[in-house]
Amino acid sequence: MKKHYGLYLILTFIGLIGNMDAKRIYIVPPGGYEDGKLFKLSNDWLNRDMVNQIWCDLKAELNRRGHTIQTVRMNANMNNCDALIVCGIFPQYFNVYQRLTNAGKRVISLLFEPKTVEPQSYNRNYYNHFTKVITMYDDDVREVGNCMKLHYAQPHLSMRESVSFSKKRLCTMINSNKSSNYKNSLYGERQNAVKELSKHPQDFTFYGQGWNVKRWKCYGGGVKSKSDTLVNFKFCICYDNTNDANGYITEKIFDSMQAGCVPVYLGAPNITDYVPAECLIDKRDFSSYEDLYNFMKNMTQEEYQKYIDNIQAFYASEMAERFSGAHFAKTVCEALAVE
Repeated sequence: MKKHYGLYLILTFIGLIGNMDAKRIYIVPPGGYEDGKLFKLSNDWLNRDMVNQIWCDLKAELNRRGHTIQTVRMNANMNNCDALIVCGIFPQYFNVYQRLTNAGKRVISLLFEPKTVEPQSYNRNYYNHFTKVITMYDDDVREVGNCMKLHYAQPHLSMRESVSFSKKRLCTMINSNKSSNYKNSLYGERQNAVKELSKHPQDFTFYGQGWNVKRWKCYGGGVKSKSDTLVNFKFCICYDNTNDANGYITEKIFDSMQAGCVPVYLGAPNITDYVPAECLIDKRDFSSYEDLYNFMKNMTQEEYQKYIDNIQAFYASEMAERFSGAHFAKTVCEALAVE
């Protein structure tokens, strides 16, 4: 009995030693995802098209390494955390970040929103308040010492079963109607696309929130699932939020490709550093929307299939792997310096 008890004490001690490096990580999530909702897959609205999956991937990877992560509000007591992740900048809380870093704790900023939404998040003078800033903006990654590259992780890196070419409608767009004073915003260009393509109402239907129903005759309302809508179209207008940020590539182009819908892309100037040119239609190649419309309208099934084949090849490549939940989790763990 004493022999077994001694063995028990040894194993318990080893277990305690093994957990000494376990870290408690707090994350201030995007608005609406507080109180653990960031890691919930059961809410059909907050987790539309499985957008929460990447956060579950991060949590699973941290748990696998012996660490924990939980959502907190920005005004929470941060004394018990070993590291803090903030989705944004929040300059009014710089004193909180300073107190944590002075205590040897890492404070990480994750930047998802563009300059059109959070211009203050791209003030480089703010970045020295963080241990690491994880951003999609390539220029910041290259020029600012504590910046790391963020690839906008996707829950699906494969194409769903597609609808046959003959049954697909021509073109769609899924975007909320927004406005911004930022000079390189593409919100106005989305409105322009709707205006011009609506000249062909038999071939264009668009969806999203905030549009004037009476003004736009091609408006189709909101959608519960982008994927279930996109799968029924050949082409989708996929304009990111700005056209001046290298590397700022969001879910829009991936939503389209995952549904077997060829994206018409405008946004990051260096898009083909991340997605092969053969997978997309570059809006910059067309001088007018009428030229773009004729290009889409006259594309043969054989020509269209080449785009689909190229998208499938991209999804099977290491190039696409950078946009996986696993890669996202690895990036955040590296920023946190957790084993």
